[in-house]
Amino acid sequence: MSSLIQLRMFRCHECGHKMRLSGEACGRCHAIKPRYQGVIYRLVLLTPVILVGVIGILVLSLV
Repeated sequence: MSSLIQLRMFRCHECGHKMRLSGEACGRCHAIKPRYQGVIYRLVLLTPVILVGVIGILVLSLV
C-alpha cells in the first residue's frame, strides 16, 4: 500500500508540481488538491467496475 501512496499521479493545478495520491495539498505551493484527485473519489469510481467484473465472472462460471 505504501508504494501506491508514494506514486505521483497528478500535477498541481497552480504550479505543476507532481503530487502524491495521498496528500490534500501541493507540497510545493500548498494549493488545495481538487476532490477528483483523491483516493476516496478513485475508490468510489472503481467500486461499480469491480462489482460488475465480479458479477460477470460469477455468471460465466455458472453457465
